[in-house]
Amino acid sequence: MKKLLFLVAIFSIITLSSKAQTTDSKNKKISYVVAKNYFVKNSAETLLQPQIESQEQFDAIFGMAAFQGENGKPTAIDFSKQFVIAIIKPETNISTTLNAISLTKNKSKKLEFTYSVKKGDEQQYTIVPSLIIIVEKKYFADVKLIEKK
Repeated sequence: MKKLLFLVAIFSIITLSSKAQTTDSKNKKISYVVAKNYFVKNSAETLLQPQIESQEQFDAIFGMAAFQGENGKPTAIDFSKQFVIAIIKPETNISTTLNAISLTKNKSKKLEFTYSVKKGDEQQYTIVPSLIIIVEKKYFADVKLIEKK
């Protein structure tokens, strides 16, 4: 009986291990940093693609929203080594937060950026919800945005 339980346990571990390897070979996780303290400019044009490769492109869309204190500085972006993936939602008077979930590279060598949208209460003012992540340039590729419900 002990041998049977041992064999079942070993089989379970091998099965779980092979499933994990299949998932990892399917989509490779890519590290990123969420950029803080930026806002979408009123003069910004529609974002045609989520990747932004240069400071000039970035500055045409986003402004710095610095405030006092240690966490008040906008996250630094070095476009010689990094690019950003940005999501901009339509202007709204509903409190809206975009949250990064994951960034992976799929078998087709495309990036898949998964994020969520959390809506709250109505506000007395409007906002343009946005999310910016910073990624190393070596991972630059076409991006598929996936909004997780």
